[in-house]
Amino acid sequence: LGSRPSMGKTLFLTQLALHVSKSEPVMYVTFERTPFPFVNRFYSCLSGIELNRLRTERMMSGELKGMEAINEELYARKLFVTEKFKKPFVDFMAICHKAKQEHGIRLLIIDGLQALEKYSAPYEQDHLLWRLGEFALINKLCVIVSSQHTRDPEERGGSRRPELNDFQG
Repeated sequence: LGSRPSMGKTLFLTQLALHVSKSEPVMYVTFERTPFPFVNRFYSCLSGIELNRLRTERMMSGELKGMEAINEELYARKLFVTEKFKKPFVDFMAICHKAKQEHGIRLLIIDGLQALEKYSAPYEQDHLLWRLGEFALINKLCVIVSSQHTRDPEERGGSRRPELNDFQG
């Protein structure tokens, strides 16, 4: 899944994870760097409270009471979130294998693959994608990866359709 920055990739994946986790185990891995806990995005989707209000804790007393119920709902779902992952890919794949074995994950969502450029060489990312594909086939699970593309299509003349080399990560 790829598009320009701020086009709704993370919101889409968050809502997808919430929907699927009602019935199937989901592992959500984000490489995006955020100034707040990533799980707040799930609270925001379920509560309807804006993310910035959650982050600054500017909520009404009724909303605070509602958050307790949402916390219980999130806890009851089969949703496993890992954020700010900076370990080597071998460790990452080991975590995926462990999640599959212990929790039976059926959907693996990887958000913000382009952020890995800071921590790895491009060939390592290609290797990771190859390993993820192999992992998905062997374990019969769905893997969805998101990455943003550069703004190059907007700046070049002629067709502004994104090309494969426009994607970061």
